[in-house]
Amino acid sequence: MDEHTQFLGQMLFCRGVDSFLVYLSDLLTLIFAAEPNILKSNEKVSIEFVVDHLRAGDLLSAIVEKKVTELSYQGMEDVYRFFDEKLKLPLCKSPEDSRRVALFNDIRNIITHNRGIVNQIFKQKQPDHPAQLGAQIVFKDHSEVGELIGSLIYLARHLDARAATKFKLATILPRQPPEA
Repeated sequence: MDEHTQFLGQMLFCRGVDSFLVYLSDLLTLIFAAEPNILKSNEKVSIEFVVDHLRAGDLLSAIVEKKVTELSYQGMEDVYRFFDEKLKLPLCKSPEDSRRVALFNDIRNIITHNRGIVNQIFKQKQPDHPAQLGAQIVFKDHSEVGELIGSLIYLARHLDARAATKFKLATILPRQPPEA
């Protein structure tokens, strides 16, 4: 792939991973709204926070937003642990899928925060990745980027179905084509 195509591939890849992460945040918001007891913890919030949101009538939604924001800034290992331990809903069904999501997130981070150039942090998190220290993350072609994003979509669809069943979340059924 030439330089411009490579840049577009990186942008598409990052957008796909970002969309997956936003999906996880939105899913957590729906789960917490359906099952607010999941939020129970010894975590402390200020009286000012409580009073401000009680007055506004949005205390629960503010707590949900606070928790989702905190989780979104933690590493993937913390997110996996939260889904497993607190929700009893594994984010991924296999260790391989978990490693893949962590890899995609790390690649997204290195593209976003270091112009795609592999650094020591990336190599510590992903020692088996073939890119060398100082080299740029390179995609073979558009089909590779499509396959990677497609695998995230596949994981999201399966997680969505499991979450909808477990937490009795409202679903939108796909439209059926009209019968001939």
